[in-house]
Amino acid sequence: MPDEKSTDHGALRAAWEFPEYVMYPRSKRWYATVVIIGGLALIYAVATANPLFALIIIMVGLIMVLQRRRQPGRIRFGVTEDGLEVGRDFYAFDDLKQFWIAYRPPEVKKLYIQFKAGLRPMLIISLENENPLRVRKILLEYLPEDTEREDETTTEALARLLKF
Repeated sequence: MPDEKSTDHGALRAAWEFPEYVMYPRSKRWYATVVIIGGLALIYAVATANPLFALIIIMVGLIMVLQRRRQPGRIRFGVTEDGLEVGRDFYAFDDLKQFWIAYRPPEVKKLYIQFKAGLRPMLIISLENENPLRVRKILLEYLPEDTEREDETTTEALARLLKF
């Protein structure tokens, strides 16, 4: 049980692994649609003499192809007495503002953590097969919960809908 172990950052209260990104199943139709939209955007970039936009479109296409060719790595996540361990990074509870859990299985099982520093991006952790009530109970000992939020972010929902 992870509750008995200790780390450099205090006792480990909970731990699990999650994939660094979701590999959504994509049909041939999805790829055809993306190629058509990308091609039209590239034509528009050339027609409006906007080489930077054309370069961005090409780079996005290359990133999508390269990302699809490799399997996502696994990231270890841990809640300790002093903060959160995400892979090799550590975030002290003093630097964190609040959390909320969006749980609507099987599509949405996410833990969202906001930093006090407004410019830092939010941490989004996949709960995988963890019990969200147990995770919530542990986190409430260290962080306030944003009770106003209970859904995934708009960006996450759009990425899931578009299979990005």
